[in-house]
Amino acid sequence: MNKKDPLFISTMDKAKKLDPEKFNIYMTIQDYVLQHCDDDLKANVMLSHAIDELKEHNISPSNLKTYYRHLEKDFPIKREMKEELQRSLNNMSVSLIWCTMSSFIVLMFIKEVVMQHYLIHLYVDSAIAIVAFYIMLHQIHIQLNILNMNKMTKRPLIVMLVAIIAGVIVNIVAGLSNNGLAKFDFSFLILVVGMLTSRSIFMKQAQK
Repeated sequence: MNKKDPLFISTMDKAKKLDPEKFNIYMTIQDYVLQHCDDDLKANVMLSHAIDELKEHNISPSNLKTYYRHLEKDFPIKREMKEELQRSLNNMSVSLIWCTMSSFIVLMFIKEVVMQHYLIHLYVDSAIAIVAFYIMLHQIHIQLNILNMNKMTKRPLIVMLVAIIAGVIVNIVAGLSNNGLAKFDFSFLILVVGMLTSRSIFMKQAQK
């Protein structure tokens, strides 16, 4: 995670909805929490509770050390941290699956174009490929948002993009070949390997 900016986008957006007076109080709490908490996820969960309390009550902690302990002990922080990580992992896993399947459809169409041999018809296959391409881009955007929200590096997304590009190259080469290579489709295997590798990298980053 990026230690230069430990705040999640969701936390920042939530804080911006406070009125100016409460926002100033929140900023004081935020500075203290970030100075005394080394775990980015824990800090964001605690700050989320602080924002909720500011919304519901007119609080102005005079002793930040005591208020920090209140946030740490009076809320199920550890359970919420596990739930948040699991939620992000589930969302990332689902997005990777959708990205893999939609990318494969696009790669199949590219191979069809190179070979001039279509599954149904050029126009029908083109329409399906366009929809699949849109889904692929949408899933890439979702993955980027998940990584940004959790302040993780872009490595999982980069791996998936490399797998897609590699699949494009393999299908073009296979489509242009005159031997039996065109009968085999290795692009799906490449995409699956990319998906599993991306998920593994995401899990390792989430556990840091």
